[in-house]
Amino acid sequence: MLKNYDVLCILSNALNKNCELNLKSRARVDLAAKIYSKQVKKPKLIVSGWKYRKDCNLSLADTFENYLIKKKYVSKKDIFKEHKPRDTIGEAIFCFRRINKIKNIKKLCVITHKSHLKRARYIFNYIFNNKYKIKFECVDEYISEKIKNNESKSLINFKKTFKDINKGDINKIMEIVLNKHPNYNGTNYNKVNLNVFKS
Repeated sequence: MLKNYDVLCILSNALNKNCELNLKSRARVDLAAKIYSKQVKKPKLIVSGWKYRKDCNLSLADTFENYLIKKKYVSKKDIFKEHKPRDTIGEAIFCFRRINKIKNIKKLCVITHKSHLKRARYIFNYIFNNKYKIKFECVDEYISEKIKNNESKSLINFKKTFKDINKGDINKIMEIVLNKHPNYNGTNYNKVNLNVFKS
């Protein structure tokens, strides 16, 4: 059955030792490119990820864009980059904000791996709160018990962190992310300023 998405949101994973997309990131972008190539009306692609490696010149988002243009012949005009996300919650937030700026968007496809599906679906549905139709396309994989446990713990932590915040309340969600999330509040990495995050 032919896909008919307006936007493809490709969730990032990491870069390899050569500052190129690692296997998981490349598998996701390859799946996105396959969907893109088959649609008559080309969807927009949102790629995200910050510059977390001091030894790499480019951010994850920039590396995704380069791969799509040079390896998959995707038009640059169809690619939107988000440099602020550091994880899935950040990707969901900025995907939502970006889509709100694009006209005539109804159907979104989020692309990730099978092991990440349950958590990604919960987070995106929490952020988007039924504002758009969201479908998920997944790269198949073997899922070890360790990965299952890590994903389960991450989802439990997410639910605890946002238990008092209504679905879709993007401003409150962003404030909680910056104040309580270790990837943004200075615990794991440099603290992100609220005004910079919202800009």
